[in-house]
Amino acid sequence: MAKIGKWWTLSMALCWFVSWAQAADTTVSATVDRNVMEEGDTFILAISVSSGNTITVEDPRLPNLVDLDLINSWQASETRSSFSNGKFQVEQTRTFNYMLAPSKVGQMRIDPIEVVVNGTAHKTQAIDITVRKGSGVPTQPRAQRPRPNDQEPPNAPGSPESLEELDDLFSQLLRRRNNPGLRGQPVNPNDSFFIQVDVDKTKAYAGEQITASWFLYTRGQISDIDTLKYPSLDGFWKEEIDLATRLDFQQEVINGIVYRKALLASYALFPIKAGTAQIDPYQAKCTVITESAFGFGRPFVHTKASKAVPIEVIPVPTADRPADFAGAVGQFSVSASLSEGTVPANQPVTLKVRFDGRGNGKLIELPPLKLPPNVEVYDTKSESKFFKNGQSYKEFEVLLIPRAVGEVVIPPLSVSLFDPATARFYTKQTQEMKLTVTPGTGPQAVESSPLSMEAKTVPQVQANALPELALGWEASAWRFPLPPKIFWPLIYLAVFGVLIWWSIMQFGLLERGKDVAKVVSLRSDKIAKWADKGDWRMVGVEGTNLVYYVLGEVSGLGGGAQELEKLLLKVPPSVRREMEEPLRKLMSTLEALGFAPEAMIGSLKEKSKLKETAGRIRDVLSKTLSLSEAPQTETDGQRKKT
Repeated sequence: MAKIGKWWTLSMALCWFVSWAQAADTTVSATVDRNVMEEGDTFILAISVSSGNTITVEDPRLPNLVDLDLINSWQASETRSSFSNGKFQVEQTRTFNYMLAPSKVGQMRIDPIEVVVNGTAHKTQAIDITVRKGSGVPTQPRAQRPRPNDQEPPNAPGSPESLEELDDLFSQLLRRRNNPGLRGQPVNPNDSFFIQVDVDKTKAYAGEQITASWFLYTRGQISDIDTLKYPSLDGFWKEEIDLATRLDFQQEVINGIVYRKALLASYALFPIKAGTAQIDPYQAKCTVITESAFGFGRPFVHTKASKAVPIEVIPVPTADRPADFAGAVGQFSVSASLSEGTVPANQPVTLKVRFDGRGNGKLIELPPLKLPPNVEVYDTKSESKFFKNGQSYKEFEVLLIPRAVGEVVIPPLSVSLFDPATARFYTKQTQEMKLTVTPGTGPQAVESSPLSMEAKTVPQVQANALPELALGWEASAWRFPLPPKIFWPLIYLAVFGVLIWWSIMQFGLLERGKDVAKVVSLRSDKIAKWADKGDWRMVGVEGTNLVYYVLGEVSGLGGGAQELEKLLLKVPPSVRREMEEPLRKLMSTLEALGFAPEAMIGSLKEKSKLKETAGRIRDVLSKTLSLSEAPQTETDGQRKKT
């Protein structure tokens, strides 16, 4: 028994010695390229792990760097071999380099840094730093500073190529310090990658802009990314700011861990109605290659999603809302101008009203115009655009026709808007405009027939007199052998006959017309059911989609990828002549129901109005299809009357 006890004690001592020898074979140290520097300077902290055996090294866990900003980081590996006493000895060293910049003058300390090697935690010694007040002369040129193990990454600190990058990194640090928005932090810092959403505010008024951006964070190398689901963003009017076509990585430190960060998507969001709206997750599948002890390991495929963010949407106040509120939420300016200062009677002149500012200008509606009784509104159209910097504009072009000779005074246009920053309404006003109306001359001057300006209806023009919108065609001096009344109808009939025959042969338009009419009938029935249920949002969205579908089929362009203006230009002349105005009015109602904030819709969402709108959808689109099936007959007849 005594012998067994001695052998057991000897074995335990031998095992402890071997374990101690392996641990002693690994060294972890932290150094800086200098301990004394001047204000505004930078220095390099190098953490080195050396061993003669194969080991697994985790990234260093940096302590709280008080009064020190992390500017850049990189890694380096080195292998040294030597032959001694008949044996080869190999030593491998891995160095983690961090460029730091002190933010104040005085004494500061870098606390011990923990590095986990083969599951065992090692700690370095603390390092003291002295920062003196700057004298205006650098203590040592940056390009000549020593680097640990003589390793330098691409665009190394101190090289001319890195100076612009340093400025960008400093700007990023300042932006991060001043950004008060919500940020979703990683749940597990050991994850190979995660997706984070940044939102500049979680409480906003209906119609106020919210900027949401999604970022990919990783500690490895991303070899492939597949977006599985973009955020649907229901409940928001969405405008795209940036949609990444490639991953442009930058570095960022979260909880002392260095990540590589790349933008995935960024949107400007405008809540549609008051209540609670949710920014839903962005989901992606990535192939990640993580780092092993001395290089890269095998790839792993993971699927991650960002967190959902609830948004509290506050309604725009109604208690003190002005009667001329235009629906805009933001800071806007308004201007108005006339295309001409002098115009003959019964000839058109264009009044332009433009809104510019920060917010969603597409939601702005033109307030009622207070025009003199001898000025008629012939037509109104608008154009709007949202820019990536949050600015937008909406411009209205109102075609006016003065009916009486003399000086016309157009009074100032007053409009109220809502500023979310101050939570108050404010009023903008245009200047007074004067228009001189001279006696009308020429065969195309339309006799005065004043209409009520409250109705804002299009004036009825006699068949034997065209308004100036026809651009004043004059008869040609050249004459055909046949009288024009016979020659031109023959030419039109021949051209349209060839076009119709070719369309029927190539595209089967008769069958397609039947199919389109069937689709209109079925989808109109669904819209009528939504109207009966009082679902005004679905009536607006589905009605808008159906109008675009019909115009796309009639024009041959496809409704989903074209704008309304382009579709109307491509439809047959008979459709454009008779149905353009009803289609525009119908689209104005449907877009308001489908996309405008609830506070702006008013009585349109009542059941009786919804049923009336559903009936208009069926009637207008059915008539549009019937006119498109035989455009040559109506065109010829109309031209003969003209």
